[in-house]
Order: sequence, then structure tokens, then C-alpha cells
Amino acid sequence: MSESHIRIKNEYFRNPEYIKFDKSVQSTVYRFLQAAIVRESKEVKNYTYGAKYIYNEHFLKGRLVCRYGQKKMAKYLQTSQGRVNSYLHELEKYGFIKIIKTESPFGELCFYQLGTWGGDLGKKTYYEIIWLDDIFSESILKNKNTKEDDYDYAADKKRLDAKFEGVYDEFDFPE
Repeated sequence: MSESHIRIKNEYFRNPEYIKFDKSVQSTVYRFLQAAIVRESKEVKNYTYGAKYIYNEHFLKGRLVCRYGQKKMAKYLQTSQGRVNSYLHELEKYGFIKIIKTESPFGELCFYQLGTWGGDLGKKTYYEIIWLDDIFSESILKNKNTKEDDYDYAADKKRLDAKFEGVYDEFDFPE
């Protein structure tokens, strides 16, 4: 398979609320999950049961999904499993991920969906819709002709503060 260009909406990178989120522990958990998304590859077809399952049951149906045990995630991120669980539920609450619970012979497994994809694999038409990108791009993309100097940071900050009220309470971010 040839390498596809993944298009992301990046207009929000200068958004103060995105920058604030990007410095949070929730963002670290999100990026950890994002790096584990199972996509088309030769290795997946002959790899572990988990990756094969995700590839067949989610990726081929247009979903960008990963799975990582909370205990293992907590170890890598040097925090408690309870905190990881809390951060995951916060990410779901704000629409960045969807937690998919599935029963297995080993007990309940959690999978995490971060978006969807479309187009043709390996072609220029392939694209990904990452929910986090869409949420932070929402107000900026309403007017594609908005210049940086014309962007109303105060209005966007007010909208996002209301949406993410309480998420950053335990962090002390510089204004």
C-alpha cells in the first residue's frame, strides 16, 4: 500500500483553548491513544488478536479505533489507573473519543474511537475525520476567509470555556 497523505484541519493550533488543552494531562492520554490507532497495514493482518479484531470490526467499517489497557497506560504515563479512567471519561464527555465496551472471554474490553475515515485506502481520496480536530476547528472554520487579525479569540474562548468547564480545574495554566 502506498502512503496516503492524512489531511487535518490545523487552523486551531493558534487557538488559546487548544493550546491550553494541549498542555493538559488529558491531551497526553489522547495522544497516547491516537498513536495506537489501528489502520491498514500488512502487519495487522498477521498480528495479535486485538489488532486483527480492531482492523476487521472497526477500521474496515470506517472507524479509527485503538485499544490499550488502562493499567498499562497508567504505567507508561506514570499515574494511577483511576486517573487514566477519569481522563478517558473526560475525553469522551467532550466528544474527543467514544469508549466502546465489548465482552470477551477475558472480561470487558474497552476500545477507543477517535474518529472516522473515508475515501479509498492508499489513494489521494483517503481522509480522516478526527473528532478533536473538528471540535477545536468548529468556530474558526465557520468563516474560511477569517484572517488571524480578524479572529475573535475572546468569543471563541468564551464558547470553549463553557464547553470544557471543569476540565482544567486541577491544572494551573498561565494566562
